[in-house]
Amino acid sequence: MNGAELIVKTLGDLDVDLCVTNPGTTELPLVDALCKTGSIVRVVLVLQEGVATGAADGYFRVGGRVGCVLLHLGPGLMNGASFLHDARRARTPVLVLVGQHLLSHLSFDPPLASDIEAVARSVAVHYKEIKSVDDVVPDISEALEMAVTRGGPSILSVPQDVQLAMVPERLATMQSTEEHRSSVASRDIDVKGLASIISVGGPVTFFVGGRSLDPDVLAALDVLSRRFSVTVLIETFPSKMRLGRTYPFFEKLPYFPQAAKKLLPSSGHFVLYGALDPVSFFAYDGTRSRLLDDAVRVHSAVDPMEDGKGFASQLLSLLGSDGVEQIETVRTEGFSETLGGAIASVVGNGDVLVDEGRTGVPDLFVELSKAEPHLYLGHNGGAIGEGMPLALGAALASPDSTVWAIQADGGGMYSPQALWTMARENLPIKVVVISNRSYRILEIEMRNAKMEQNDESRRLTSLTDPSIDWRLLARSMGVTAQLCTTTDDLKRALDTARDTEGPYLVEVTL
Repeated sequence: MNGAELIVKTLGDLDVDLCVTNPGTTELPLVDALCKTGSIVRVVLVLQEGVATGAADGYFRVGGRVGCVLLHLGPGLMNGASFLHDARRARTPVLVLVGQHLLSHLSFDPPLASDIEAVARSVAVHYKEIKSVDDVVPDISEALEMAVTRGGPSILSVPQDVQLAMVPERLATMQSTEEHRSSVASRDIDVKGLASIISVGGPVTFFVGGRSLDPDVLAALDVLSRRFSVTVLIETFPSKMRLGRTYPFFEKLPYFPQAAKKLLPSSGHFVLYGALDPVSFFAYDGTRSRLLDDAVRVHSAVDPMEDGKGFASQLLSLLGSDGVEQIETVRTEGFSETLGGAIASVVGNGDVLVDEGRTGVPDLFVELSKAEPHLYLGHNGGAIGEGMPLALGAALASPDSTVWAIQADGGGMYSPQALWTMARENLPIKVVVISNRSYRILEIEMRNAKMEQNDESRRLTSLTDPSIDWRLLARSMGVTAQLCTTTDDLKRALDTARDTEGPYLVEVTL
């Protein structure tokens, strides 16, 4: 057994069952080991590294299992770094292995040499270079634990020296065990203190996010909102939550600060329940970075890495509830005659929906609250283009579920290579490209900044001249596709997509 084979064995021992990769020469021993081991670790090839890192993000969010990514040297890591940034913001554990040159060769500064550690530390919660085969098992075990407990990517550099080295018998039979310590909660108010504030009349706003976006937690907060002076807001970009007509629905905090300020309280108590203190995405003239007024008293009750269920249960008990009440009625409102309404109407029970529709589908979240119960994945971190890779990972984790990828066209061009892997693996992913043929969000930001609009500025936000034909692009990668220009066309196309085996793409130019 060599070091590469020990690495793959260790992954299997730690229940890491997927490796998404775009490998190169420095990873060939690992590629050989992965191919020899058969079903221990499933290997999925992608055409671009960002697709790999985004897929690993989606794989954990849906399946709860850490995915491994194998990348080629520093440039490969750089290509995948954007969606590792998103994974860190979503607090998704990802295990990344980066091949490194033979150390003797590295001293000659070959063309692909770079500072892997510097790149890794900008997006990772943990980084280490594996120095020898003796370190393989403890280093991978530590990296996996750090990824899970800290919530984010762990990156290991693996020199070819380690991959090729022969493993002593004492190491070849070593068993790895998965032991994750609980993360330490960060809070400045306990459940009794919060119950006291609520019982005397508040007002109290719960700002919910992270792992607390759980049906049991939201049902408990729904009880509080109906019994007390309690308001509930959801963080702007939820990484994962259940949506649909059988779940209580709360508004998301809007993206733009002016709209967000209208929903945020100007006084009273503001409880961070798995979410962070709301901050504007960018600095705007005349707008504070921190969105809450100073008069609001902020309390940190539940850490983003906690699920919040125990705290919610205790809170209900202290406030005189015998348990979470069932929602009295299922939502029965009809869908709006909008793009968001058309999409929501076709989402089925148990489906997964990845939302990177951005400005093209502003009402999608509200419309999805009327749909059949499903799993919703938002886009965290702001590095656009992760929608289709997230959907790829979601489908790899749950191949029996229909996965909807709602993708803005500008962001979609950051990672269209995901379509090829969807076709190769014959995954049930239905991509809906919202084709407004512009960087609409940038146009809005320009108007907000009161920039002069002229031909040159419009050319920087236009995706025409030439226009992108998503049908041809998808078909070139093996995905069936069609174009829709009316709402009626779209509804028929979505039904067809749902009934068609494998991936399907619908381009919408309404």
